Amino acid sequence: MRKIPIIVLCSLLFSCVLFLENGIDVKIINNSKEDISNIVVKTSENTDSLIFELLRPKESITGFLIIENAKTDGSYVLIYNKADGETIETVGGYYSNGISFLDLMRIDIQQDTTLIYFEENP
Repeated sequence: MRKIPIIVLCSLLFSCVLFLENGIDVKIINNSKEDISNIVVKTSENTDSLIFELLRPKESITGFLIIENAKTDGSYVLIYNKADGETIETVGGYYSNGISFLDLMRIDIQQDTTLIYFEENP
């Protein structure tokens, strides 16, 4: 009889894990002096992506990159267009077997470089 409450508690905890989506929060900050357009954050397998149309200077946007179709190891890819039409592609981070290890990818787009940080959500 004592085992029933423990079994019920374990079942409830496990069921909560089943409802969590596999993916990573993405925050992009435009610290450059120009508009950034056609922003794509995707997996290196090209299976899942997050798309933003426009990001103005000194603004930021957030989203959630769902990783449901990635099945192997890979990295995250950021592609965007600068105001002069130049396309920038940056690769960073790592996921394994389609599972993200960290909670947050923070992307800092600067005038001449792009920095990508990975963190746990606060």
